[in-house]
Amino acid sequence: MKFYLKINILIVSILLFNLESLASQGNPNRSTVPAPKVRFAALEDQLFSIPFLKHPEERRNTYSGPIASILLPGLAQWTEDQKKSALFYGSIAASGLIMVLDASIKLKAQEKEGMSNPTLSSLNDTGREFLLGAQLYQGAGFLSAYHSFRSAVQSRQDLGEFAFLPRHEEVGELLKAPLDGTMLTRSTTWIPLSLLAGLAIYSRDHEPLKWGSLKSTDLFFSGAFSYNAGVSEEAAFRGWILPDLYNRWGPTWGPTSTALLFGLAHISSENPVPWPQFLMGYYLGYLTIRNNWSLRESIFLHVWWDVIAFYETYLVERGKGNATLVVPLVFTNF
Repeated sequence: MKFYLKINILIVSILLFNLESLASQGNPNRSTVPAPKVRFAALEDQLFSIPFLKHPEERRNTYSGPIASILLPGLAQWTEDQKKSALFYGSIAASGLIMVLDASIKLKAQEKEGMSNPTLSSLNDTGREFLLGAQLYQGAGFLSAYHSFRSAVQSRQDLGEFAFLPRHEEVGELLKAPLDGTMLTRSTTWIPLSLLAGLAIYSRDHEPLKWGSLKSTDLFFSGAFSYNAGVSEEAAFRGWILPDLYNRWGPTWGPTSTALLFGLAHISSENPVPWPQFLMGYYLGYLTIRNNWSLRESIFLHVWWDVIAFYETYLVERGKGNATLVVPLVFTNF
């Protein structure tokens, strides 16, 4: 558990430092401290709102800024003088990069000792640290890309483009979406999750699985990875790519192309034809458009779908000896 403690201390320390520093920038002459909820709302607004653009007369490109943000999280926000947001995304990416570098050194040492190619259930703390670090960096980049895209949309809507997009959902709203239990009242959410959960009860040959084989570290790792993946991937695929292609190619080819890209992101040697991911990507796009371009339901479904898939993989693997988990962009085969 030492590795998890280090991760928590690192990430929480960075976030708290950023939040407190941003709060002090708000009003240096303030003599009273507002209520916690009010203060948090103010900080959230400072971090994730898209203010008046630096040069509003310039039309932003909907690809260059987001792509640059994926490669270097926070870069697009820095160029737009949205420095508080840039600091937030950059700090998360930096923490992920530190974890990856630290884990890489340990993994090389383990390979020399003959420890390689672990299964998901036997993946040690170092392997999990590497995956979570990579996911943190990727997640920061995807959220920064979403932020950049919505800034570009703001510069183009006055010219009649993206008229179908309503008020944008800020990143803070996306981060809270996986905890919105009201989504379970929607048949479009609980039916897919129920079907997947039903598959998790039995293995492929319908033999009962051993639920007691799950460990506390499994719960932490799968929950953290699923949360990060679900939120950030929906921000990128349904929050950026889908509306951009919808604007360019219309309501038929826009969603289809986005689903195809989502499927391609899951390709691996164990999953050469990712048709389930294509179908899932199309369904998540359908939900987004159906909900007037809100990402909340698709994020909720994506996160908890991944959680169930993780647990099913653990259970099948420990009962049968092998399993494959395919996650987008961070291609992981066990």
